[in-house]
Amino acid sequence: MMNILYTLNVPQHYMSFISDLETKYELELTERELGILAVQPAKYDDPQNGKVYKWLETKSTIYFPNNIKILDLEGEVYSRSKFYPDFANGVYYLLGTNVNNTTRNVKIKFQIN
Repeated sequence: MMNILYTLNVPQHYMSFISDLETKYELELTERELGILAVQPAKYDDPQNGKVYKWLETKSTIYFPNNIKILDLEGEVYSRSKFYPDFANGVYYLLGTNVNNTTRNVKIKFQIN
């Protein structure tokens, strides 16, 4: 089994730095800009769920040699799928979070033949 951890940890000093820049230059950043700068979750249009907030999103594609059979993929993912090109066995997944200081987990169970 392979265990992969993704942690979102935006430090408070970074958020304060961005806020200080806003004050110094008399700016007001939009929600979109604050999302791009990773100061807060950004609002996105999701075809399946409408408007959703995302702070971190990771799309991963992993290729394994043909002698490794992917049994299962578990974890806090939005979507997942296995695929089988001629040269490998693969898995794709998408995960995300909208809460700072959180860790998401993905477990890939496999068998070596």
